[in-house]
Amino acid sequence: MKLPRSKLRGIKNGLYYFNEASFGELNPKRLNPKGLKFKMLKTSPWIAEQVEKKKVMNEHKKLLVFAQHFPPSIGGTPSTLRNLFSEFPSDRLAVISQGEPGAGEKCRSNYLQVRLRWPCKLFRKVDPAFLHIIPLVMFRSARLVKKSELHAIFVNFPGTPFLIAGWLLATWWHVDFYIYFLDVFKETRKHRLERWVAKRFEESICRSANKVFCVSNALRDFFAEKYKGVNVIWLPHCIDINENSLSHQKISVQPKWKRENETLIVYTGQIYESTVDPIHNLITSFEELIDMNPRLILSTPDPVYRLEYYGMRESDRVKIVFLKSSKDVQALQLEADILFNPVSFKFFDNIQIRTLFPLKTTEYLLAGRPMLIHGPLETSFIQYAQEKEFATVVYQADPKVLAKAIREIMRSPFSHVYEENRQRELKERDSHIVTGRLLSELEIF
Repeated sequence: MKLPRSKLRGIKNGLYYFNEASFGELNPKRLNPKGLKFKMLKTSPWIAEQVEKKKVMNEHKKLLVFAQHFPPSIGGTPSTLRNLFSEFPSDRLAVISQGEPGAGEKCRSNYLQVRLRWPCKLFRKVDPAFLHIIPLVMFRSARLVKKSELHAIFVNFPGTPFLIAGWLLATWWHVDFYIYFLDVFKETRKHRLERWVAKRFEESICRSANKVFCVSNALRDFFAEKYKGVNVIWLPHCIDINENSLSHQKISVQPKWKRENETLIVYTGQIYESTVDPIHNLITSFEELIDMNPRLILSTPDPVYRLEYYGMRESDRVKIVFLKSSKDVQALQLEADILFNPVSFKFFDNIQIRTLFPLKTTEYLLAGRPMLIHGPLETSFIQYAQEKEFATVVYQADPKVLAKAIREIMRSPFSHVYEENRQRELKERDSHIVTGRLLSELEIF
């Protein structure tokens, strides 16, 4: 049975030494299949010396990050990772990503980064594409960082080829391995071969990780219940409040999107199964709001053919835009009368819907505009939003109820209670606090 490296503090004279706190979490009988001897020391000069040597050895080693989408790409995942690693020393970070840079944006740090944009685009055309990308990712990783320079591997999911490649490399190189799940793995794979790989290896991947981080409490509970004994930790989506506040101040106050005497509702994000039916409910509710002159602007990175597949077309009341800069997205959010945050009613029993936490929520909170959340009460996010009261929540799939909620928001758009709860929620998700927690958990710096 594999010994947990994060608990081990040293080996001497055939004895495995653990510190006092870690030893209390272990069961020597279960971890003793080969007659290994265990010893617990409350204080030991030798243990302290080994720990100090380890710190010196790791002083210049790097954290290798595997992420399908990483800044300066646009989207929820790149935004999450940009804020999460904002406090990391740039010379201690190396990144392997697919990489699709936003227009006019540059990387904020001078860390090592390899983008595999064209190979990923090429191989994505066929079902077993990720099998071809895995060795490519591993090869480029080995060229980017030598084994002797590497302290740990950190994999962000979604991104099956990057998850598999990071796991294999960590296993072969015997380095610490961490996973950050923004979504469930096995239950959401669409392609047949990818689904088989997920079912076959998900448990091995999770159990081999030193720690598994999850973006929501519901996702953490799901993995903790599914694989008992795995160290699963909640690591929320965070945002740099100070930097983004300054960025908002620099954005021009001249209205670009909002027309005179209209109610502008904005959604910025992907259009897919998890969001499409609440958006259709919103468009239908406009029939009850003719006197308010409502209009919806959808800002999405999705291609036109996908929007047409889900029935999203432009009209007098709906406009679709494809913004390529995070500043343009922020400017659109700041002009909105209402920011719309949908969760699917049609697939409420799907585990992906029940455990998700929309990454756009933190950006909406920072924009300071009224937020309208529309989704089923069975999902953890809707329950969380109701408990925290940082937005108006409509959990009935009825356009008339939705229209009534929009009228109430426009009567008193800046509720005092909502504003206090919004500030409290933002403080909990401050990137300086969350990144400090991550650094502590990784045990590197």
